[in-house]
Amino acid sequence: MALPAFACLLLQTTWVVDDDGGPGVNFTDLPPAIAAAADGDVLLVQPGTYSHFTLSGKGLRILGSGTTAPSQAFVSNDDPATGIERTTVSAVPIGSAVHIEAMRFTNNGPNPSSSWCIEILGAGTRATLADLLVEGPPEGPALLVDAAQARVVRCTISAGAGVGLVGGVGLDARNGAEVHVAGSTLLGGNVVNFPICFGVPGGAGARVWLGGQASFGDTDVLGGNSCCTAATCGADGAAGIRAVSGAFVRVSGGPPRLVQGGTMFVIPSSCTPSFLFGPGPGIETILGAVVVVHSTPVSGGCSIPPTLCGACMPGFPTSGSGITLNAPPMPVLGLAGSLTPGGSATLSVSQGPPNGPFVIAVSTGADFVPLGPPFLGEFLLDPLAWFPFATGVLAGAGSSVTIPLAGIPPALLNVPFHFQAATLEGGSMTWLMSNATVGTIRA
Repeated sequence: MALPAFACLLLQTTWVVDDDGGPGVNFTDLPPAIAAAADGDVLLVQPGTYSHFTLSGKGLRILGSGTTAPSQAFVSNDDPATGIERTTVSAVPIGSAVHIEAMRFTNNGPNPSSSWCIEILGAGTRATLADLLVEGPPEGPALLVDAAQARVVRCTISAGAGVGLVGGVGLDARNGAEVHVAGSTLLGGNVVNFPICFGVPGGAGARVWLGGQASFGDTDVLGGNSCCTAATCGADGAAGIRAVSGAFVRVSGGPPRLVQGGTMFVIPSSCTPSFLFGPGPGIETILGAVVVVHSTPVSGGCSIPPTLCGACMPGFPTSGSGITLNAPPMPVLGLAGSLTPGGSATLSVSQGPPNGPFVIAVSTGADFVPLGPPFLGEFLLDPLAWFPFATGVLAGAGSSVTIPLAGIPPALLNVPFHFQAATLEGGSMTWLMSNATVGTIRA
């Protein structure tokens, strides 16, 4: 590990944010806490309800208390400074990063200026979202990454439903964005305009376009559901992944994870095949986009008359060119356990070459570096602040390493550690790169 980079993580102030106030509390809402905090500081957000915020020009670690009641740190109120129900991260300096963990974000809209729930903006901006629940506004997307680099780990990202209009997009990555999603679920918005349906599709689970790059490891990506009448059927429903305009997408991880298009419900109900149109493809490419899928199941949605028959007439798994299915399987890296002093953390490597060598590396920061031979995949750790953490030989196609956390120095609390594994495919001497994960030891 690069000592200067690690030392910077230790020179910070920790602030407590609690909407109930009281002794030991520094702030009762997030916007003033973020305004006061300096680059590298830590905000510990207690259970409660808070305002959306704008974080610009510095990196912070914002560590919440959870995503479900009664312990949730719930961000749902308008930002007092802007009146906008949206969180924005932008202009984070090179060498700094934003880490947001264990919180729930929602946008109830439908204010047009609040068309996202979270947006990460600008070349050079780096942000990690871990263990979040993000819910987009009605007819709006949930997460936008525009020209920035983002890591999304163990999150559920749900777009808003459309009422007469298209459903929102779960994740929208554009303008050269670099995004890695791991252990997460991305959901496109459904169209909910029964009993009158206009034949518009739900939203894609993920849209990558205008030169964006995205890797989805051990992640479900599901298109939103749609409905149509006999007069309006015919348009395709929502794709699970929609890649457009020079985008590059990599999908890895095996069952039970999947990529799936949205279902098209047909009104009026009929078993007649002529009424069964338009389920979304699992993956759709347009205008030179490239998608490579490593063993993850890909399926189209269904056309279903909702009150009669109930049978699924499946759509096509893919639509467009530049899609490679059944590429070599990639390893899956998981992190589990009680990440508290006295607990333990278990890193597991699965779906690797049976009995092949593996290495797990750790870093205090994330990156997104495309690799060439003899590597397959992307390097997802900060190359200036990493070191090999564990090595071994896979027991069959998987192994695990358990790390006791008793005696952890206080200086290591609230520090996010990023991990990635690589396994060696003996026959071709290719190193297969896993997804990345992140863990923070919390007191």
